[in-house]
Amino acid sequence: MSRSQNGWSAGPDHEIGGLDTSPVPGTTVTLPQGVRRGDVATVLLFVAERFHHTVEPLHAHQCWGYAYRKIRGSSSVLSNHASGTAIDLNAPAHPLGARGTFTREKIAAIRRILAFCDGTVRWGGDYRHRKDEMHFEIVRPAGQVALIARKIELARHHAG
Repeated sequence: MSRSQNGWSAGPDHEIGGLDTSPVPGTTVTLPQGVRRGDVATVLLFVAERFHHTVEPLHAHQCWGYAYRKIRGSSSVLSNHASGTAIDLNAPAHPLGARGTFTREKIAAIRRILAFCDGTVRWGGDYRHRKDEMHFEIVRPAGQVALIARKIELARHHAG
């Protein structure tokens, strides 16, 4: 089986356990093609939801999920999008390679989202080389993603 850059299985949706195409909670925005079903969807849709409410509103048709492809510029490494474990939010406003597309306040809000996820999600704005400020990806194994998914579910339960 093929693997994406983060080590998750990659391939057509039926090979990775299916894709969740639900709207981002609290919005009507969907991520075309969706994200990996289950705990990954819980975590990435939470990231998108918090981004919408605390960073900037999501724009329909400008947010993306699953795409079976290689990392831009790579001839061999599959993108984390290929495993359904990455999303791009408001992509045209934060193009690949651009730096400084968010204000300090928005970066602080992104940092709060990432902190809640305890290192399970990485932001492309933190890449050392080519920045990808639209991009958020899972960087931990399934067991750690499950722990964050439970944390999200508990937070929602206590908030409701």
